[in-house]
Amino acid sequence: MSIWRDEQRAGRSILTPLEFFKRHRECASGILLLDGKFLKIRGAERCEHFAFDTALGLVNSWMDDTENSTAYWHMYAELKKEGYPLRAIVSDGHSGIAKLTAEENIPHQRCVFHLLQDLRYFLGIRNDEISGNWILFQRLRHILMSPTLEKLVENLEFFRRYTSLLFVHKKSILKWFYKNLEAATMHFSFIDGDVPRTNNQMENFIGQVEQRLKTMRGFKSEISAKYTLNAIFASLRKHPFTHQF
Repeated sequence: MSIWRDEQRAGRSILTPLEFFKRHRECASGILLLDGKFLKIRGAERCEHFAFDTALGLVNSWMDDTENSTAYWHMYAELKKEGYPLRAIVSDGHSGIAKLTAEENIPHQRCVFHLLQDLRYFLGIRNDEISGNWILFQRLRHILMSPTLEKLVENLEFFRRYTSLLFVHKKSILKWFYKNLEAATMHFSFIDGDVPRTNNQMENFIGQVEQRLKTMRGFKSEISAKYTLNAIFASLRKHPFTHQF
């Protein structure tokens, strides 16, 4: 407990993620990963929303009752006000994030990993069994994981011309797949290739936060959570200049 009290005291003086960004905005990539994590405060669930720059790390956060569009709008508005050079957003496709990117006309890369999870669920695949559904899953996965735009076009054309006829009974699945294909392959639109096709960086960051919180059953108050999380966020900054508190 004494360690946590020390971290909370430190958390009051350490730069918040947004303050950290304001000092180092020139180093931002402009590629923003968005996601949320649920925490326990006095036994009730609260969601900590994260805005993660692929070069700087966490640049903003916001706590709310649930994962929702208002929280994502708030983080985006704060970053925009401070001059964040937004180029694209990568996410798992949460409805609040999709609404934000659509209304603000922001390029939105859907995480391929999460799309494949959804596809497995829709196809009812529980194990890597050899079945018609498993074969369809592998065919569609092959398209999503195309290494270049040219290869994507080639793989998609081959599937439509020679393979899709075998799965006409899965019309609704194929319709869903084609609808999400553009968002899943948006990263090909960036010539420098620095937009990731997954939000693995964010998942890794959240995993490290969870690792540091695993001995805690929850927080006594929102302000306690704020200070503790701020100390954790600072400890996860990996760039040479991040020790300039």
